[in-house]
Amino acid sequence: MFALHTFKTRNVALSKEIIDHMPQRQSYHHGNLRNAILSRAAEVIKNGGIETLSLRALAKDLNVSATAPARHFSGKIDILRTLAKDGYDQATIATLAAMSREPNNPVLRVRAMMLAFLEWSSQNPANFATILHPEVARHADKDLVDALNQFRDAICLALDDAQKAGWQSNQSPDHIYHLMMGTIRGVTQNLSDPLYRTVFGAFDADQAAKAIDILFQGFLDPAPEE
Repeated sequence: MFALHTFKTRNVALSKEIIDHMPQRQSYHHGNLRNAILSRAAEVIKNGGIETLSLRALAKDLNVSATAPARHFSGKIDILRTLAKDGYDQATIATLAAMSREPNNPVLRVRAMMLAFLEWSSQNPANFATILHPEVARHADKDLVDALNQFRDAICLALDDAQKAGWQSNQSPDHIYHLMMGTIRGVTQNLSDPLYRTVFGAFDADQAAKAIDILFQGFLDPAPEE
């Protein structure tokens, strides 16, 4: 009897020790888990690329059940689409803030907005990557389209002010917009591409800004006064 009691006591103690050392499931409030998933997904994309992202791995990283992410996102593409939508929202805020810092010169205002997008995209590589990803574009929903339209409206507002001031008034705002965004997207991709830097040499944020300034000297200079 004593031996059996001792065995049971030791068995309970051993079980308790094992349980105490087992990883515990993390408890999240409803909104907090969604934000934690997005934050961790951004880290994974930044460090390993979009291809390395999976819901199961996210759940493991956050120490929640494998089915927990599905309560907030329908799948991987839903997470990518949300990151892209959030990215456009953040980029809109950044560019509008830059516009407000150049109240007197509408051309410098456009330049400031381009540099602000460059800075934002460099600091948020995961969101920027999802914005450019073809699968995200293929599965865009209304929220993502609305976010992109809002971002475009902010840029076009600055272009309109510059043209009303006499700068490039004979050019199509759409053409200038496409050239601006094509340039800034390409410059940002060059910044994040190690192979590009290996072949073409060092390329940092200061050099990127100087490259943009060349673009302004070429076709974003204010019209000369008559």
